[in-house]
Amino acid sequence: MRVGAAGESGWQAPLGRGFELQPLSDPTVLAPAQALSLRVLRDGVAVSGQPVTVRYETDSAPVVRISDGSGRVTFDFAKAGRYPVAATQLRRSIRPALEWESDFTTLTLAVHATP
Repeated sequence: MRVGAAGESGWQAPLGRGFELQPLSDPTVLAPAQALSLRVLRDGVAVSGQPVTVRYETDSAPVVRISDGSGRVTFDFAKAGRYPVAATQLRRSIRPALEWESDFTTLTLAVHATP
C-alpha cells in the first residue's frame, strides 16, 4: 500500500527489521514489462548470496534470483497482477534447545496495467 502521493520517497528507507527486502525504486508505480531491484538486508547490512523468490499470483512455480555482492536482486514483471516476493534465512542455532533457526521476509507488489 502506498502512503502519500506517488513520487514521495517513503518507500526508500529500510524498515529497521532484522531481515528485510528494500526496494531500490518506487514499487507502487510498477507497470507491465518493468523491472524492480531490491536489496536484501540483515540488520541493515546488505546480504550477498541470498535466494529471493517471486511468483505471479496464479503461477505455482516461483522465479528465484540470488542476491549479488551488494545484496541486490532484480526481477522483471511481465504482466499486471500481484507478485509475492520472499526470502528465508535458515541457520544452525547457537541455542542449546534448538537445532535450526530461520527468519523470513516478504513483500507483495502490485503491477498495474498501463492505461
